[in-house]
Amino acid sequence: MVACLLLQIKALFEDAGIVDEKAQTLVEYGLILLLIAIAVVGAVTAFGGQVNGLYQRVVAAWP
Repeated sequence: MVACLLLQIKALFEDAGIVDEKAQTLVEYGLILLLIAIAVVGAVTAFGGQVNGLYQRVVAAWP
């Protein structure tokens, strides 16, 4: 009964043009951006010490 009512309400919104897919796309892009940010933080955490050591060696070898 509730499911049928929800489907009818959804159909009314779709017929009226109220349903907007732009918000869904925005949420999807936000999730992709979040995953990229998590990957970057993970990479910096994993390789940060090695990059810092390499940088220190380059600075020490600079004339």
